[in-house]
Formats: sequence, C-alpha cells, structure tokens
Amino acid sequence: MNLLRWICRRGVLPATLALTAAATTVGAVPLLSGFGGPAGYGAGELASNDDGSTGVIDLTPAFPLGLNFFSFRFTPPRAFYRSLYVNNNGNVTFNGALGQFTPTAFPIADQPMIAAWWGDVDTRNRTITPATRNRVYYALEAAGATRPEGGISTGRFIATWHYVGYYSNAIDRLNDFQIVLTNRSDIVAGDYDVEIRYNQCQWTTGTASGGTGGLGGTPAQAGFDAGNRMDFFALPGSQTAAVLNLCTTSNVVPPTPGLWRFNIRSGGVTVCGNGVREAGEECDDRNTTPGDGCSASCRTELNPGSACTTNVQCRSQFCVDGVCCNTACNGQCEACNATPGTCTAVTGAPRNGRDACAGTGACAGSCNGTLRTACSFPGGSTECSGARCEGTTFTPAGVCNGMGVCGAAASRMCAPYVCGAGACRTDCRTDGDCTDGNFCNASMQCVPRTPPGSMCTASNQCATGQCVDGFCCNTACAGQCEACDVPGMQGTCAGIMGAPHGARTACAGTAPCAGSCDGTVRDRCAFPDMTVSCRTASCAMGVATAAASCDGMGGCPAPTTTTCAPFTCDTAACATMCMMDSECAEGSYCAAGVCTPRLPPGGACTINNACASGFCADGVCCDQACNGQCEACDVPMAVGTCTAVTGAPRGTRSACTGSGACGGTCDGTARTSCTYPPTTTSCRAASCAEGSATAAATCDGMGNCPAPMTTACAPYRCVDAACGTMCTTDAECDGGTRCIGGRCEGPRTNGTGCSRDAECASGTCAQGVCCNRACDGLCEACDSEGTGGTCTPRPAGQRPVITGSTTVRPPKGCLCNGSGMCVVPEPVDAGTPDSGVVTQDAGTDLGMDGGPAPQYGFQGNGCGCRVGDATSRPSGALFALGLAGLLMASRRRRRSASVEGTVGR
Repeated sequence: MNLLRWICRRGVLPATLALTAAATTVGAVPLLSGFGGPAGYGAGELASNDDGSTGVIDLTPAFPLGLNFFSFRFTPPRAFYRSLYVNNNGNVTFNGALGQFTPTAFPIADQPMIAAWWGDVDTRNRTITPATRNRVYYALEAAGATRPEGGISTGRFIATWHYVGYYSNAIDRLNDFQIVLTNRSDIVAGDYDVEIRYNQCQWTTGTASGGTGGLGGTPAQAGFDAGNRMDFFALPGSQTAAVLNLCTTSNVVPPTPGLWRFNIRSGGVTVCGNGVREAGEECDDRNTTPGDGCSASCRTELNPGSACTTNVQCRSQFCVDGVCCNTACNGQCEACNATPGTCTAVTGAPRNGRDACAGTGACAGSCNGTLRTACSFPGGSTECSGARCEGTTFTPAGVCNGMGVCGAAASRMCAPYVCGAGACRTDCRTDGDCTDGNFCNASMQCVPRTPPGSMCTASNQCATGQCVDGFCCNTACAGQCEACDVPGMQGTCAGIMGAPHGARTACAGTAPCAGSCDGTVRDRCAFPDMTVSCRTASCAMGVATAAASCDGMGGCPAPTTTTCAPFTCDTAACATMCMMDSECAEGSYCAAGVCTPRLPPGGACTINNACASGFCADGVCCDQACNGQCEACDVPMAVGTCTAVTGAPRGTRSACTGSGACGGTCDGTARTSCTYPPTTTSCRAASCAEGSATAAATCDGMGNCPAPMTTACAPYRCVDAACGTMCTTDAECDGGTRCIGGRCEGPRTNGTGCSRDAECASGTCAQGVCCNRACDGLCEACDSEGTGGTCTPRPAGQRPVITGSTTVRPPKGCLCNGSGMCVVPEPVDAGTPDSGVVTQDAGTDLGMDGGPAPQYGFQGNGCGCRVGDATSRPSGALFALGLAGLLMASRRRRRSASVEGTVGR
C-alpha cells in the first residue's frame, strides 16, 4: 500500500485538512471538462514549449478574497494570494513563474507551490494526434456561474496537463492530470478545496533529469510547499518510481483511484501521525504504520468480519468479499463471507468475482467444499451429450473427459436425406429434407436433379437449378432476348429474334423508336438509335420545341422546350433579333435589334418602351407618367415612384416663373404646377433716390413683382423713402425750384409776383414782380399793366417812384416824360419853344444825397438844363455854374420835408 508522507514541523498547522489514502487497482478518475476551449479544458492555453509558464493570472473573479496558503506561517503574515502562474512542468506557483525542470524535494525557499506532477514536461512535439493533446490548458470559473457538471459554482480555477509528454520531445509515454481549486470562503475567508486528479500516469522523469525512456533519474514531485522551508506535504511516492501509483490510489472515502482531495482551512492542513487527533482524523497513534489499529491515513482499522471496501480499512490489511478477513483468502474455492472474517472452503460456484470454474453442462467444474485452490470436474463415466443429428451428420452420445470437456463419438452421413429429430430422415416433405443434388419428388422421396434439356416444371428438378421455358437450362437464361426452348437447342440458352419468349418483358417503346430482339444482344431489346428522328422542331405560343431522335431505349425523349422570351417564335424556332416591340415577348421591347426585358420602376432608361410601366421619367422607369411640374421619379429613397418634390422642378420640366421673393417653387404637395407666394408677400420696399420715389409692392401671386411705380419728386427732393411735400429751405427743393412760403416752386417768369430776386428766373424782383432787369429808374416800371415783367418807361406826366433800390432823389417837381426821364418843368417864354429841360436818365444819379455831381447842359433857346452823359464835355464855366445850382437845390430839399415814395406829394 502507498503511504501518505508528511514532512513538516509537528503541531504548527491548523487542523482543518483531512487526508486518507487507499490503494486501488481500478481505472483512474476522469478529468473535469466542459470549460470551453479546443479540448474542453478552458480557453486559456500555454503555447507548445519546454519549461515555459503563463503570465500572471488574476484569480479574483473566482476568489475575490484570495487564497490563504500558509499565509499565517510567515512573519509578518503574508497577504492572501490573488494571482498565480501555471508552469509547463506540472505545477502552479504564487510568487512568480517557475521554469525548473528537475524537481527539488520539498521544502524549497520562497516559492509557494501546488504540484500535481513536478517533472520535465515537454509539449513541443506536435505530431501527436489528436492535436488537442500534449497541451496545457487553464480556465477560471467565476463565482455564480453554472458548472458543466451541474450546480452553481462558488468559483473555481482549473489547470490541466492534457496527455503531456516528457523531455526531450518524447510522446511514447503520456501523463494526463489536473489541479482544481474551489472557493470555500463561505466557511472562512481565504478557505478553499484542492483536488488533484490523475487520469493517466506513464512517465516519471525527463531525459535532462537523468531519466531513460521517461523512467528512472529524479522522478516527479507532487504535493504542497508553503515556500517558507517549514511547511510542506508530499503525496505518496513523490520522487520515487512509486509516484506512478498516484493514478491508482486515492485519499477520499470511498476511494476513487487517481483522486486526491484536500480541504485548506485557515491556511493550513492536518497532520497524520503526530499523536493528536485533529479534524478529519478517526485516530492518531503517532505513526503511519498500518495494521496496528490506526491506518497510515489516521483511520480506525477494522477487526475481521467487519464490513470494508479497501485493505487499508482492516487491521489484517485484508478486505476480502466485503469484510475484513484473517487471510488473503484468494483461492478459487474459498471465501471470507461464508463465515464472516474467517476464510473457509465453499461448494458450488466460486464466490464474489473469483474466476468461474471451466467447462459447460454436465462436464462443468464446481467447488466441492474441500479443495480450495481450484474447481473439481466430473470423470469419464459421465454422459455429457445425447445422440444428435445435425445437418446431414448423425453423432452418437458423448462422455466427459474429466477436464470439463464433453468428448465426441464417431459420426455418419444421412444422404440423400438430412437429419430429422435426433436421427436421419427416411422420407421428405420439402427439398430441405434432401441433401444437395437431390429434390423431394411427388412420392416424398429424395431423388437426383435432372440435367439440362430435360423437361421440367420447377427449377428444383434441375441439376442446374434452372427450369426455363419448360426445360432444365444450362443458365438462368433470364435475358430479355434469349430463351432455352429454341428448337434444336433445348436446354441451352440462346439469343432470339423478334419478340421476347414466354413471360419475359415485352420490348418497350412505341414507333418509330420501339425495340425488338436482334439475335445478338441477349440481355435486352435493341432499339433504333439517334439517327432515327422521332420529333420535328416547332415553335408556338412563345415556346420552341427542339427536334428529337430516338433515345436508343425505345423512347422519344421528352420534349425539350425553350422559352423564347424575351423574343417570340420565328417559324420553327425562337427569333434571335427584332425590328419592333411586337416581335418581343410580353414584358420586353426591341432595343437595337435585341429584345430586352422591360425594366422595373427605378431602372435607368431613356425611352418609355424600356419600362414595364410604360413610363420613363427623369432617366428612370417610373410608376406613372410623372410629368407634373413639381413631381419627379428620381427622388432618392423613392427612385421609380413618382413623388412630389420641393425646391426647383427637376430635369427638363419648366422652371418656376418669377424671381426673388415672388419666385415660384415646388412645395412637396402640389404636383402639377409651382406654388407662388401670396399677394401679401412684400417684394419691393418703398424707396426714394435721385428725385424719384418708388412705391412699395407685393407679389402678384403668379411669381412676379409688379413693375416699379415711380413718382418724380420735383419740385421737392427725397425725404427718407418718399418725396418731400413741404420745405423750409431751398435745399429741400429740386429742379431749380426754391422754397417759397413752405412750398417748392420753379423760378417765376417775368411779370409774376415776387418778394425777392431769388424767386425770379431773371434774378430780379422789381416793384413786386419778376422783371427782366433791375428797373430801378425813377421813371421806369416793371409792374405796369401789359408790360409782362419788362422794365418800361412810366407814362408821361407820372410822378417818379422811389423804391428800395433807388439811389438818388429826383428833383422836386419832376415828372416822367414817357421816355424814362424825369423832367422838372421850368417857366418858359410865351410862345417860345423851350427844348432845354432838366432830365434824368434812368439810373443817373443827380447828385442828391451825396451822390456824384451831375453834369448839366443847356438845350434849345430856353434856360433849361440837362445832365450830360459820360461823353459830354461842357466848358469849365458851365460845369461850375451847373454844379452850384444843384448844390443849392439839394440844400433846399434837405431842409424841406423828406421825400418818401412819389415826388411832389
């Protein structure tokens, strides 16, 4: 029996892990699977390698609180492990990856480890089949997930070394094992269970570790190591050849070969053999030696007669027939459950799975209650078989040979009959009662079968077994065109001419393709070949039927038809070109001599004929004519469907009339025409510029803005957007007009009333009317009736007029003479004409009021004087006299009342 081996400091590990061990020879436990990936062991995979490792693997999805792996055995205590590494060489580690291929006996420093098979694993050989083998896989099963084997997971990590080979590249021996960690933090934070499952154990050592062919050298190590050089556990057989027994032993109850299960509680394991009974132990006698009442796994050993399942349960170390036995009790004819606990000889058949006694029937062996090691057998005087007849052979009764075998007696043949019930038959009922070559005749006698050519009624009468066409025939002669009754050849199968004989199938077919026998071909009728026409070509209703010849099997082939579409029939075949649409099948049209299927809505087109709808609009086949000004058939997402559009008309449709604010547009609803802004829509604002006012306008509802309506502002100027209607200054007037009395008026014509020069076109306002000149002479006027604003002399005899522009005062008493002169009348001699009077030309200063001294002249014979013109040159004496007279007159006038308005008033 393999023993569990603990190498650890005694009394320091928490007592929470129960271990039991049991040797077994049953097949190894299967590995857990169903975790996805190519082999079912998880999607995590370590690439083919030698001495490689995974990167760090986060365990928190399955172990949120981490793993308490001897954490309290460090100073200070270490944190729970929340990650690990899967190493190619059969172990998982917690402080980092491990590439060491030759195992070291536990303990080792600073490398916490769980080792299922720490040896030199080599997965580089990819010639293995199936390809999923010689691989290392891993899976993380989150807490709350459904387990493949059923139930809800508390969280698991599974690492699998699937049929892996050993160094270097060897795959002649393969190991299949697995580590399963299961979260049990429901008990205490950090608690978990460990299962190491061994399905196949074939090699122990790699070549680089001193092994040969996978064995010898330094064998694999299995177990736990805290990495503190104190706390560790090695599975039985570690680093010995006996490590292979891990596949056939177990520490669970009842034993499950290859299954090793550990409960890690509060970071430690229990210790068997320390003399302290701990959790999971039934006893502890300070040793691991079996047979002393306490087993190597600290289980109570049972006394003889107690029920058991494994040797390790028994104090005698013999569990036989389900009870603890006083001896090994492995003889064929002994048992330990007849008298429980004591091995005794038995009678009858061997008990409880021991090898059965040999022999059968009367010669079969059995246990006689005395001989323990083997069965006893009947002697040669025992009849073991009765007389028998089988087939066509009769055999007398037989006797046992003393070794479990029934001896056989001499046999004889029954021909021409066969065996009946225990003896040969002497008559027959059927051919089956006769031997080969004979048949049962009407007299119930077995007689020989007859040769070919003999007349017959059934095939069993013929030696050939063939009764054909009423004769025993040399062959089955079943060919359609052969027979065995051809005159002169009866009994010999021969080919025939014409129709088949007897019940053979008539030749198939109908004229002109019908078959017949030709005397040569025997198994079938001969038929007209393909050189014989059976159907002429034709075409009707748009379907062409091809010409046909006989098919050589009696038939005219089924009509081969061709639908002419898109063409129609042309005599006996489909047309291959067209001149007009009527020469094309329905749904097609003639395009450049080719019948072309009409297009569905949305297909690109240029003519209506190309479209199944008969409408080509906007370059595509449309469901309707679609010729409204505001519809189109090429609208995206609706190509082929006539759709109302927005914006400008599409394609070649008439553009919407109007422009600007009044311009028409398609509104997506109206289809036949554009929609225009209503008459309330402003299309032109009122404005005024350069003396012309333009009125505001609104659209006419047909796309137009009315022609501008302008008004000349003259005689006013623009004020903002309109013409002015009054003024305060000339600057507010235009066209040469002036602001007169708040109104702009044009320059007034001569003769028109005025108040200032600026109002007159002539630039002169005299005597209240526009005048052709200044007209400021004392005896001239512009306001005389009938003068029309022309400055003219005042009529003779009128007094002169002084205006605001008059610069001189007239002589007292002067009167206008009708020629623009103011004449002062003087006394004259009676009857003497006096042409010399003092005159004043219009505008001539008479020297009054400080003006320049006038020049006086005398005319005629009187004493009158005149004011000389600029060209007169009077003598000095006359000038002085005249000047003196004017000065005197001036002084007298000044002293008189001042003259205002008309002189002489």
